[in-house]
Amino acid sequence: MKISCLRVGGRTVKTVLAVYLCLLIGIVRKSDTAFYAAIAAVLCVQRTSKDSIREAFNKEVVVIALIINQFPIRRAKGRRIWIKGKQL
Repeated sequence: MKISCLRVGGRTVKTVLAVYLCLLIGIVRKSDTAFYAAIAAVLCVQRTSKDSIREAFNKEVVVIALIINQFPIRRAKGRRIWIKGKQL
């Protein structure tokens, strides 16, 4: 088992930096969803960078699967589906 080069509290520092970067990018982009990116960052930061990337990829796959799953369900219920300002 490989031990990370960061000492005690290293994961906390990584999490704080990830949240700070998410919020900073959100402010620069004037985004209303930066808060959700910060939550995702907190959930994805793991002990090693390899584990963090794997966790982020797993969460992205789940989100894409849920979106694909919801298209036919929302269509069947007669609800509108919008992507980047265009109705499908």
